[in-house]
Formats: sequence, C-alpha cells, structure tokens
Amino acid sequence: LRYRAMSMAKCNGLECLSTAWEAGAQDRNLGFLVLAVLCAFLPLEATHLASVLIGAAGYLLFQTFQPGVSRAEVSEKQPSKLSGPTLRRGPRPAAARTAAVPASRSGAAVLARGQQCRGPVQASLPLQAPRGLPLQAPPGLIIRSPRLPQPPRAPPSNHSVSVRPVEAPKFGAVGFDAEAKELINRIMPSPEGDVAVANIAALVKRMISPVFPDAEVTGFAHSNLSQGTAFSVAVPEVDIVVAISWSLLSRQLSGRWGQVNKQAGGGQLDTRKLQKAAIRACTDRLVSTGTCKFRRSAFRDGEPKVILVAPGPGDRQGIPVNLSVNASTPLHSAALVTESSRIDPRALELMLLVRRWAKDRGLCHSAKGHLPPYAWSLLAIFYLQVGSTNEHPRLPPLTELKTSLRSMWRNCQPAINMKATTAQPGIETEATSTSVGALFKDFVAFYAQRFDWDSEAVSVRLARHAAPDVCLPVHMVLNTDRTTQVAPSIEDPFNPSCNLGACMTAMSLEHFHQEFQRAHKLCSQDESLTCLLEPWAPPKASGPEYACDEQEHDFEG
Repeated sequence: LRYRAMSMAKCNGLECLSTAWEAGAQDRNLGFLVLAVLCAFLPLEATHLASVLIGAAGYLLFQTFQPGVSRAEVSEKQPSKLSGPTLRRGPRPAAARTAAVPASRSGAAVLARGQQCRGPVQASLPLQAPRGLPLQAPPGLIIRSPRLPQPPRAPPSNHSVSVRPVEAPKFGAVGFDAEAKELINRIMPSPEGDVAVANIAALVKRMISPVFPDAEVTGFAHSNLSQGTAFSVAVPEVDIVVAISWSLLSRQLSGRWGQVNKQAGGGQLDTRKLQKAAIRACTDRLVSTGTCKFRRSAFRDGEPKVILVAPGPGDRQGIPVNLSVNASTPLHSAALVTESSRIDPRALELMLLVRRWAKDRGLCHSAKGHLPPYAWSLLAIFYLQVGSTNEHPRLPPLTELKTSLRSMWRNCQPAINMKATTAQPGIETEATSTSVGALFKDFVAFYAQRFDWDSEAVSVRLARHAAPDVCLPVHMVLNTDRTTQVAPSIEDPFNPSCNLGACMTAMSLEHFHQEFQRAHKLCSQDESLTCLLEPWAPPKASGPEYACDEQEHDFEG
C-alpha cells in the first residue's frame, strides 16, 4: 500500500510538473508572439502605422457590409449506370441505427441489413421476392419503376422550304410535240444573252489584267440566260475560259506563289496545279474588287473551276458562271454543237432539251457524281447516229476531231474538222419530218430499253454499237452491298482514253437508271412535258415518289 501510495504521489507530481510546463510554454509562446509583433512594427514610422490601421479598419468594415452567400445544398449523386439494380442512398433515420432486422437470404433482407448501417436506399429496378412469398419493401427502401424505352426518333428530313421555289415550266400549247417546240424557243441561246456573256468576258479580262496582262477571255452561253431553272447555280449555263500559255503562266505565278512544283522524274510542269493557282489568283481579283460573288469551287472535277455570280445586264439578277483557266471542255462542247447543228438543225434542239431535262431532274451535277452536261450532249449525238429505228442515221461518225484552241480563243468561233469514214449510201443530212418531241421520246426509249450499258460504250467517233475500246478504261462502281456494277462508258471524242462516266457513284448510277425509267414511263403514257420536267427533290424516308403532284419545289433558280 505504501509503495502504491508513493507511486500515485509521484505520478501526481509529474502531472503537476507537466501541467506547469505546458502553462509556461504557452506563456513563452505568447511572449515570443508579442516580441515578434513589436520587432515588426517598431522600425515603422508613425505614418506607416496609421496606414496599416486605416487599411485594417477599412477591410473589417468592407467584410461587415458584404452580403452573405447562401450555399445551395449539395444534390444527391446520380445513380450508377452499371447493369443490375441501381441503388441510391437516402438520409439516415435515427431509428435505423437501433432497429435490428432478422437475417434472411432474400434480396430485400440483404438490403435491409445494409440499410440499418447506411440508411434507406432506392432501387431503380423491382426486387424479386422469394418463391411463394409476396414482395414487400423493407422500411426506408424506395422502389422506382423501370424506365420505359423511348421510341426511336425520326430521321431528319432532307427537304427544306425554299425562298424562291422553281416550278416546272407551264406551256400554252397542247400536246407533247407542241410543248417541246415552245420550250425550245424559250431556252434557245439569244443574241441578248451572247452580248451579256461577251460583256462578262470583257469585265473579267479587265479585272485580271494586273495579274495576267496577256490573258485572253472567252465566254460561252449554252442556253437562254433569262430562263430560271433548277440547279442554276450548281450547274451554270455560262462558261468563262481564261486562256494563257503554260510557260507564261508559270513565270507570272512564280513570283507570287514561289516556284511551281514539278512532277517527280519527268521535269514537266504540273498543269493541274498551275490551273488551280491561276484560278485562285483570278478569283481573288474578281471577289476582292466586288465584281463577282463567290459560290463554290470544283477542283476535284476533271478540269478545275470555280462558280461565280457575275453582274447581270441592267437591273437583272446575277448570272452564275463557270470560271476556268485553259479548259478545253467548253470549247469542245461548242464545236460539237456547231458542227452537229450544221448537219442536222434538230441536233441542237435535241441537245438543249436533253440537257434541260437532265438539269431539272438532278442528273448533271458532276460534283455529286453525275454526268457533266458535256456528256449529255454526247449522248444526244450518239443517239442521232445509231439510235434511230425508223430513219437512216441523222449524223455521220466523227472520225477526226481536230481543234485549234488558240483560234477559238482569238476568234470566239469553234473550229473543227469533222468528216465521215466512208460515204454510206442513204445517209440523210437534211432535216426530216420527225419532230423534236418525238426524237426526245425515242431518245429516252433508246437508253432505257435498247442500249446495253454493261457491254456497250457511247462513242461518237465510231458511231456504232460496240464494246468499249481497249484504250478506254471501264469504271466499276461499288454498291453498298459490296457488289459491283459497270458505270456508263462515254468516250470523249477529243481524248479517246478519257471516260466521262468515271465520276459516277453508286447513288448517282441508281438515280441515273431510275430517271430514264421514269421518263420512259411518262412518255409511254403521253404525259405532258410539265410533268416530265418537274424539278427533282431528294426522296423522302418512305421512298421515292415519281408522281409529279407529289414532288417538292425546293431548289432556287
């Protein structure tokens, strides 16, 4: 007992000493703090101390009048997206900390045991009760009904409301032949249009002369400019060609864009890059000065070009034009049209009608994989050569096609040497009594029924039903179901190794054949030309509708 008493006394003494030491340590710390404050403020002058006191008082006053910010309660966490029942914990009640739940193997009991430790939970899926027992939710458990599946959203519509919808042409004449004649008179190139195109060419030449002083500019009008059509901006009826020698073009562009790249190994100038650079230079001049408005570029086509809107004559709206540099397609097209119409005047009328039909039905927008307007002119000429069933061929084969581009650019007149292989007996070079409307109907029937697109080629140079030439590459189209299909083989008579159908895709090829079948059906039923030229619109989700009263007019003129 004595030893325990002495030990307790010793412990009490040690506790007293430690308490006294801690009290002394607190006093010493306070003294050190006061000493540090004095050492910090004693070297200061009275003005400095006054500034410190004023600043501290101002800060306290600012904090006093500062409005308090009420913190929003923290929202509960979102349920997990894992598979199975999603649990969310609620506030823990006081009864849950003391209540005891009997153990069971059921899922509800397991949740109840967890609930007494962590509070009530919520399940996003209904729990399964043991077999033979009703489902009862334990206290604090909230069972939410499963989320019902949402119906799939409808795909966005491809149709939009146009500010200026283009409608099919209306005619005063009665009958398909009379309507075709009336339309030809409307869309035939006019002298006023030629003057307007010549003015645009002179304007372009004047604006690009600071960059290309030696350039020659030529304009081509393929139809009447006063007639608004569907896809008039996407497929302009005017071509403006800037002609300049390649060597001079390379020298004039080298100072602005640096040395022009050359092809590897050959040392030849890359003419395609030169064309693109020259087109960009001309476009910069025309757009920056406010002369023209830029619409779109088509550098992926066979010949690079841009689409501009040039000012129209007087108060008329702008005229969409194709601007290209050293392009030969507009010159070749003008040469074929001139020589074909010289042999048979109905050739020009048929080409105008075919191109108008292809344009209104969305078949000649080459940027979307369709045939260019030049290819449709070749289709019309080839039909006049081999497609007639009741008459002799109206046009002879074109064996030699030679053109002087420099002569065309200087004189604005296409020059072409065109002759037949042999003088075939019975070939008629004068116009017959067949109307243009009847020719168009037979043109549609020829390519929809009698021409084999898989094994035959369109060649105005040979003018016969035959397989593609060995130098003409055949273009194969890959469908969505991994099958292949042969695209139309259309030979360029000025370049026999160029297939104008190489730009087609699976969608454009399907649209191509569908439109021929539609036109053949309407022509067989003696429908009006208004129904045939109804502007094409992308089909709705329910499927394409060919009735002319169900089409939508959503293309600007």
